[in-house]
Amino acid sequence: MGRECVDTALNVNQRMSAMPTHLVLLALVTVFVVDGCSLPQIGAMRLANSAIKEGNYNYALQELAAAENYKEPTDELKAEIAFLRGRSYEGLNRMPEAIEMFRYVADTFPANPYGYLAKEKLRQLESGTVVIPDTQATVEKRQYLRIVKDKMESRWTHPCGKKSAVDPNCFLAEADVILQFGVNPDGQLAFVKVQKSSGITAYDEHAVSALKDAAPFDILPESVRLRESPLRVTVRFSYRKKK
Repeated sequence: MGRECVDTALNVNQRMSAMPTHLVLLALVTVFVVDGCSLPQIGAMRLANSAIKEGNYNYALQELAAAENYKEPTDELKAEIAFLRGRSYEGLNRMPEAIEMFRYVADTFPANPYGYLAKEKLRQLESGTVVIPDTQATVEKRQYLRIVKDKMESRWTHPCGKKSAVDPNCFLAEADVILQFGVNPDGQLAFVKVQKSSGITAYDEHAVSALKDAAPFDILPESVRLRESPLRVTVRFSYRKKK
């Protein structure tokens, strides 16, 4: 048993002395140290999960930091730590940090269960609308545009804006970006351009990315294909803060 892990076990016991009895019982395993610092790390994660359930988010953040320091986390544990950190930020109403953390998990660990949970969290926390104005469209064209809109919305979220590339902080702003794009008969994108910028580079780029990720779309209906090819579409992405 290394001296460092003996020290971490003692630190756990010291923290346990100030905890409620039911949390102490969950952490008792941390006084035994095997496989390096694995058990203190597991104990810290249990405490963090319990703290989140009880709404003690600051304490949860403290334990998550401890879990990272005991031993280099595996990728699976990194995903869990980051997700729980996002949950804690959300509980503390630190929404920009929560969204940034959930986005990190979703982007870095897409195949991990916490990656899926993070994507769901992003959909819950972020809000806005995608609008394709075309009041004179035929019924068939409107149905097609509805499918296009749904595909874009499924890939669109509210990104963290930054005042500069080196700024460590992020913010959520209300803004609109208007794109114009074309759809070829086979459903592939013909072109994409920003018709009206939101004034926030990250928001413009994210809207374009959502559109590109949604493509290819379904093959154009024959009635639409005969009228216009490529199909020209104007879409407005409206970023709004969740109320």
